[in-house]
Amino acid sequence: MAEQTRTRRTYDHRLRKLIQVTGDTQLATRRGIPRSTARTWLRLPGRDVVTLDVMDMTEATLRQEVLALRRRNERLVAILRLVVVLIKISGFTLSMRRVADTPKKNLLLRSVERSRTSLSLKSALRILGLSTTRYHSWKRAESCGLEGVSVCPRTSPQKLTTREAQAIKEMATSEEYRHVPTGNLAVLAQRAGKVFASPTTWYRLIRQNRWRRPRRRVYPEKPKIGIRASKPNEIWHVDTTIIRLLDGTRVYLHAVIDNFSRKILGWKTSTSFDPGSTVTILREAAGHVVSLDVPPTLLADGGVENFNAKVDELIDSGVLKRVLAMTHRVLASGHVILGPEVEAFEAEFAQYVGTAHAVGVGSGTAAITITLAALDIGPGDEVITVSNAGVPPIAGIGATGATPRFVDIDAGTLLLD
Repeated sequence: MAEQTRTRRTYDHRLRKLIQVTGDTQLATRRGIPRSTARTWLRLPGRDVVTLDVMDMTEATLRQEVLALRRRNERLVAILRLVVVLIKISGFTLSMRRVADTPKKNLLLRSVERSRTSLSLKSALRILGLSTTRYHSWKRAESCGLEGVSVCPRTSPQKLTTREAQAIKEMATSEEYRHVPTGNLAVLAQRAGKVFASPTTWYRLIRQNRWRRPRRRVYPEKPKIGIRASKPNEIWHVDTTIIRLLDGTRVYLHAVIDNFSRKILGWKTSTSFDPGSTVTILREAAGHVVSLDVPPTLLADGGVENFNAKVDELIDSGVLKRVLAMTHRVLASGHVILGPEVEAFEAEFAQYVGTAHAVGVGSGTAAITITLAALDIGPGDEVITVSNAGVPPIAGIGATGATPRFVDIDAGTLLLD
């Protein structure tokens, strides 16, 4: 039996598109197309068809176009051969070279994507000397910035990104935060929303990268060279130090030290503060000293243990010459108000006037105000004062709400008549 061959017919793609859009198979049967073929077109998905403008060109124009394309392809092939030979001679290959810069990686990836229209991925990577594994690892990390270190938050959430490490460096080396300790700086960065890292991580990065934190002093530097004697027994120092023991008790150590030799000339310990200890240790220190032409100069602060009747008697005898070191001590301490010097003055003044306590204030106005308040003087009361009084007494009386009443003064004393 002879085989029957069937000629495959082709149809215009525009007619097939029209039937798929309208769904009318009669448009095909009227033109002699089998109904089964039209129904097949309806079941198949649509295909995009690209037309060329060369269909409108003449034969002579097409030949000129083909010749121009051939010359252009021959030129490109010649240039490509020269580039390939140059790469082979130089021995350049990406397989033995690390590309750490993110812009360079992005440039290579874009070049490979553009070449995919004419070359296969395998051919493009072979020309570049880039392995398939390396290419795909770059593609996966492309959304994380393509840093040289694996710091992608998705693949390595426990590591800091390059941006976070840079933020730590900027804050650690900034002059603005030079007074903030590193541990507190880590907490400050978390509160500011810049970097969420522990203080241990900050210490490790600063140590590994050798970032030097600015250490410029915020306050003026204290003098390193103080009072210096030129010979022994020229200047003595006397002071009291409190020593706290392990059982919670305190011991008061009272000592006299020579400025030149740093030798302890006399000392005494007691469980309570004893102002009379100064005379005892000064006499002990003076007993070990050979008679001198000039008595030693004793530097002491304004504490009550250094200024009392017994010490004054010893100084007046000519054994020692006392110099008050309170002025330098106050200036060096930075106290504007209160401080240990004020407490020492209060204790000394209370002992001098024979009272249990004394309170130092900043002005006469404050003294008048506190005194009137202690006497429960307030609104509705009258306070008699001299008519030649200045502003401070009037201001102190007015601060309590009382009313000042002025009276005449005595012509001789200029006080109340």
